[in-house]
Amino acid sequence: MKKITIFTKTLIILFILANINACKKDETPTAATPTTIINDLCKISKIDYGDGDYETYTFNNAGFVTQEDNFYKDTNGKIQQSSATFSYDASGLVIGSKYNGGSEKYSYVNGALSTIEVFDDKNQSIYKITVTTDANKRIIGMKDSNNITAKITRDAQGNFTKSEVFDEKNNLIQREEISSYDGKKNWRSSLKGWSIDLSLPNQYYIYYGGYFNEPSGGSNDDKLYSAMDSNGKYTGKLALIENYTFTKQFNSKGFPTQIILKDLLNGGNNSTRTYSYSDCQ
Repeated sequence: MKKITIFTKTLIILFILANINACKKDETPTAATPTTIINDLCKISKIDYGDGDYETYTFNNAGFVTQEDNFYKDTNGKIQQSSATFSYDASGLVIGSKYNGGSEKYSYVNGALSTIEVFDDKNQSIYKITVTTDANKRIIGMKDSNNITAKITRDAQGNFTKSEVFDEKNNLIQREEISSYDGKKNWRSSLKGWSIDLSLPNQYYIYYGGYFNEPSGGSNDDKLYSAMDSNGKYTGKLALIENYTFTKQFNSKGFPTQIILKDLLNGGNNSTRTYSYSDCQ
């Protein structure tokens, strides 16, 4: 599995809860080229998680990411690779991704993301998310075909500050709180045309899809609460299960080159991620 978030343990629980028969991103068909040219500097090229796992990104000449490759160790310690490619419309909005076993389609209303639909290898629809956005086209709510919903709160600047996820019975099952924005860029700032973090497996969009390319940069404090037990059963009470703070280094363009994650619930243990960029002179 690729690194999709710092909350690996919780994602496994929520995967069981959601019961989604989603596909793994794992193939490399050809992506389309938008006509809109993006010439921003500092395109993300590699994220290294410090444990042998890493991911790389490929951009076309117009400056849009067309392929993501994930390298990870299997249960035997052997490096495996999975990949996804992305296609865009003429205005530069991502409209599709393809991978081994399936594909995804992204639809928009007046430039704002409205639906995400997942298809299997026979092009049959198997999962769908309806997206609600604000006047600035930022995600503020989602509802999937399993009746799992997410409500997203933003501050006056439009930064994600809180998400609350509810199950099909409207029980609050997860809350994530993000704070202490640093005013710098984050690595996702180079992923033009994306409204949501498509590097996530689609079964996790509903839980973590609202936090993407915030206008005030990256956060320095992240708390996650869950009302699920280790067997994926609803307990009726939220409990703080993960709390991280971040220490960052930046390049001259304001993009992070290193982030040290401090785990406040497990003795302050640290892990380090490093970020490399191209076209960042």
